[in-house]
Amino acid sequence: MPGGRPPEPVPHDIAEAIIDWLYEGGSLLAFCRQPGMPNRRTIYDWCDKDQAFASRFARASKSRGPLLMEMGQEIADDSSRDYLEVEGKNGQPRRVLDSEHVQRSKLRVDQMNRRAACYSPAECGTKVALGGDAVAPPIRIESTGPIVPPLDDYPDPVTGKTRQGLLSGIRKLGELASEVLDDSGEDRSATGTRGDV
Repeated sequence: MPGGRPPEPVPHDIAEAIIDWLYEGGSLLAFCRQPGMPNRRTIYDWCDKDQAFASRFARASKSRGPLLMEMGQEIADDSSRDYLEVEGKNGQPRRVLDSEHVQRSKLRVDQMNRRAACYSPAECGTKVALGGDAVAPPIRIESTGPIVPPLDDYPDPVTGKTRQGLLSGIRKLGELASEVLDDSGEDRSATGTRGDV
């Protein structure tokens, strides 16, 4: 029998408050900031000690994903504060886009979607599957159109030569340059050696 004190039971009222808070989409950090509530470490210690609480805590945390997605959708759908009424040049009120509010809403929705993907990756995450697992078959590349000849066979629109012809011309220039220079690097052209001034 292991020594030491038996683990303290998780207070029922606080445990229920935590689970309800999580099911409503609240963050654990915000819950712990409330007066009289335990800190995060204490809650995670309770999860280590009490398997039933840990199971309920995990289920409530996972349920936050779809809820956060729904909350983000509500924010995206709400356009009631997207415009401000300002006084126009002629003194008449006119509506202008409140870009700060729109950008803040986009940021909130994006953050909610990211958090949702972390809490519930299967329901809310984005899976990029290249194939080869049980759900996605291996990738297969099929040609459905005519086979395109290699680029080397297309003529240059300016010179009319194919790329292969241009490459052979470049090779010939390289051969000519190497004929002009001997192994010692001296220039054999009519002007003399490379070291002459």
